[in-house]
This record gives sequence, structure tokens and C-alpha cells, in this order.
Amino acid sequence: MLDSFSVNILKEISIRGRLAYGVSCLQNALLHFGIQYDLLESVLSQIWEFTSSKNLEEWDQSINKVDPICILEEDKPTDPLLLVYQALPFEIVSMISDVIEIGAGNLYGGTADHSPFSLNPLLRVIEKCITLKIRLPELDSFKKSPFSGIPPTEHRSK
Repeated sequence: MLDSFSVNILKEISIRGRLAYGVSCLQNALLHFGIQYDLLESVLSQIWEFTSSKNLEEWDQSINKVDPICILEEDKPTDPLLLVYQALPFEIVSMISDVIEIGAGNLYGGTADHSPFSLNPLLRVIEKCITLKIRLPELDSFKKSPFSGIPPTEHRSK
């Protein structure tokens, strides 16, 4: 469980920084489980676009095309991404949705009161990592996030 000190630090991280932290957690989870799909690399790239996008409405439309909630709901048997999501552990699919929700929460939930619409899905991602014993990225490098686009290698999982 996260202590109140960590939650308070997360509250001070920019929304772009929160998304960057969440996707970094997701990348660590994929490494932890040895999961590699070319399609997931494309999904991760689309998620990272949030951190540099000048048009978040466009990002939202694009990200809906890879959001597991949308893909699994449509259930098109010929969609290769559907097959990937069906093959992944539930926790990973859930983390992908939560990371996407960090960005979408910003668009639809506003930013008042430390933006709970982006904070809560980040907290879910972190809790899953803790439960699954997945290494969390260092928070310090995400404070007052200067992120613009795909992060430098020191922020990406190895």
C-alpha cells in the first residue's frame, strides 16, 4: 500500500508526469512478465503521445482505437489487437486501461483538487505493481515533469 507521503508527492506531479510515470510502470510490468508484442510497442507509443501532444482531443480519438476497454467491447475477431489483449494477463490489460485513463481523466475530469480523475488511475497502476512485486520507477525523475514525447532512455525501462 502507498503511504500518505507518496500519495502527496504524486499529487504534486503534473498530469503529463503522472501519465509518464504510469506508462513507465506498465513498461516495467511488461518486462517483469517477459511480454513482447510489436502491437504493444505501438500502443505504448500512442500512450506516450499524450506527453507531447498539442491536440489532446486528437490523442483521445487515437487512443480509443487501442484502449482495451474499447477493443474488448467491440470484440471484432479479426482485430489483431483483440487477440493480443485476450492473450495478456488480466492485470496487464487493466494497467493499460488505467494508464490511458490517466490521460483521458485529464480531458474529461478537469484538474481541480489535484485532479483525482488522473490521480486515481495512477494509484491503481502503482497498487498493481506493488501487489505483483514489479519495480516502481523512481518518483524524483517525474516531479515537475519536463516530458515531451517518448522519454529519454533513463526514464524508460531497460
